Amino acid sequence: MVEAIGVYVKVQSQMGSIWSSPEPIITKIGPCGCTRRTLTVDMDVTDITRIVKIGIRHGASIDGLIVTYERYGRIESPGLWGRENYGQLTEIILQNNEYITNVTGHIAPIGDTLQVRSLKFETNLNTYGPFGTEQEVPFALPAIGGQVIGFFGRAGPMLEAIGVYVKVHLLQIFLS
Repeated sequence: MVEAIGVYVKVQSQMGSIWSSPEPIITKIGPCGCTRRTLTVDMDVTDITRIVKIGIRHGASIDGLIVTYERYGRIESPGLWGRENYGQLTEIILQNNEYITNVTGHIAPIGDTLQVRSLKFETNLNTYGPFGTEQEVPFALPAIGGQVIGFFGRAGPMLEAIGVYVKVHLLQIFLS
């Protein structure tokens, strides 16, 4: 679970303000879940404009996850993480002005490993889920003033760990 997040800023004392980089900062939060044995799954978040759609395969656990995003005006996807033909498929299609602000869920031991049991996606406009079973250990992956632009984690036959990439646009803060 993420307990804290920090940001580096440059102090401009002669102007009486704190300035951040004009470029957005992208950081990883997580992962929550299994940290061993399975394949690492990741997204290249370079120049991703927004997440367009999320597909979740779910039943008692999260069987699979597929993320579709926009980059350079094109729609792309890294493919399915987890199992293709298990569980119910639910697709979340985000509006053009909608972005993910928080991902929550639960992890639980199944057999000899931890697995993601549930997921819920909160956006600036809606809440989607929960998908799967909300039991055992809860987790939260908040964007903390930014937006989720990608995911990473571990997947075998099911989704075993999940983390997020968060893009934050820092603003100028004036000191009085």
